This record gives sequence, structure tokens and C-alpha cells, in this order.
Amino acid sequence: MFGGTVVSGGAAMSYVDQMLQKSFTLGSFHGGSLLLRAIEPFRAGDTVTFQGELTSRGDLTTTKDGDSRRVIECRIKGINQRGDLVNLSDATLILKGLAAEY
Repeated sequence: MFGGTVVSGGAAMSYVDQMLQKSFTLGSFHGGSLLLRAIEPFRAGDTVTFQGELTSRGDLTTTKDGDSRRVIECRIKGINQRGDLVNLSDATLILKGLAAEY
């Protein structure tokens, strides 16, 4: 299964993080968590496409200082060029400010 070079967990986490940052600016985060599961190894030469979907959106709340916050949950899938699921991640994000209006 792991014969040859494979992408490390840290590198895979970086790809997922980059995808999230394209959807939500770094300044909009106020915390959260990311759970990454490697389903199959992906190797040099593979093309992996990451796609995400919003799975839950909490209520918009306002803090004492008038800032808005919202907790959202996303699922991110990494699919290789053969259509195989190679990575599955769940992100819980606490968004603040204008991003919380999302």
C-alpha cells in the first residue's frame, strides 16, 4: 500500500488549509479545528482535487464589544485523477466580523 513516495500528513493538511483560505480570509478566523483523515496515499504524479461543502451553519451571535461570530462546519474531500477518495477532512470554523455574515 505505501510502496514508494507518498504525500505526508502535514502536506495534505496544507492543501486543505489553502482551500479553506481561498473561501474564508485568514483575518476572519477566530478559532476552530480541522480533522484530516488520509483514506488512500497519494503519490508524486497524482492530481488531487479538493472540494468542500458547508455542512452546518450556526446562529449569528454578537459579542459584548459588538463583533459578530458564527460557527460553521465544512467537509473537504480530496479526489485523485482516477476518482478515488484519498482524503476526507472536517473543519469547524469560528468566523468573526463580516465573514460571519456568510
